Amino acid sequence: MKARHAVLVLAVAAAVLVVPATGQAKASTLYWTQVLGGGHAITSYDFGPVEQSSATWFRVGNTSLPRSGQLKVKLTGSPAFSITENRCKGVTIGPMLSCWVGVSYTPASPFASDSAVLTVRGPHSGPAVSLNLSGQGVYACRSSQPASRSSSSRSRSACS
Repeated sequence: MKARHAVLVLAVAAAVLVVPATGQAKASTLYWTQVLGGGHAITSYDFGPVEQSSATWFRVGNTSLPRSGQLKVKLTGSPAFSITENRCKGVTIGPMLSCWVGVSYTPASPFASDSAVLTVRGPHSGPAVSLNLSGQGVYACRSSQPASRSSSSRSRSACS
């Protein structure tokens, strides 16, 4: 005779949660995407060369059951990165739902190379999901004096 496994199925807000007979639910699966860059999951984002400041939005999504539980977002690393808005703080997201986190990068100096890690975790999600951030400060060349018509009195910039 074949063994049968007991499974409890709960219907919650038009979603189905399958709980194995052991009573433990599966962990939700969280991921990061860039809001403006498409829907594929990412593990890193490079702000590229930045003169003054650059900002973007990242989306946290949940691909599976159960709901994530209240999310916690943390940013560690260089202080050149900051969370400008956290629409995921304390939010619970269900399957195929998401929330957003705004991040800015302001290099402390030209030629700086900075990195940080943006992490999200919920009590019902698996391990924390990290997004590695990087950026480089650049110096923009600008002449502080207007150009002169006479070549003898023309000032030379350090960038020429």
